Amino acid sequence: MTTKEKNNILVDRAFGLLTGKPESEYAGKLIKDGFIDKAYSGQIAAFSVSVAMVGLKPTLAMYYQQGGSSVNTHNIVGLIAEMLVAEGYPFEGNSPADKFFNHVMGMPAGKEADKLRKDVIDNAVALKVVVRTFLKSENDEESA
Repeated sequence: MTTKEKNNILVDRAFGLLTGKPESEYAGKLIKDGFIDKAYSGQIAAFSVSVAMVGLKPTLAMYYQQGGSSVNTHNIVGLIAEMLVAEGYPFEGNSPADKFFNHVMGMPAGKEADKLRKDVIDNAVALKVVVRTFLKSENDEESA
């Protein structure tokens, strides 16, 4: 599979989760009246950059714990976990965000961790593309 084909699959998966096909435990918490809150858009955009620059564990710890953000970043962790389930990661069922977090925090450095980091970045970028392209609020278009 080419990178372009994989990216298309990931964008389709992200769009599906955000529009309710399949149902997501977290998407409804980000979307109000068919649009994503601008604050969530920024946090989603920053997620993949943070993973690439700082690392998966520190980024996940920061987003999972909510921190001082005006949005519940735990929901972003959950969406990424739901996307990763389709790639065979064991985060399905109740509380995918919790399973994802615990898996990463208990994972030793190595090839498996490197692969997961790359998959997280790829999925987070796809989510960012969907949010920025398809699900912007009317207020976002005025400020763009």
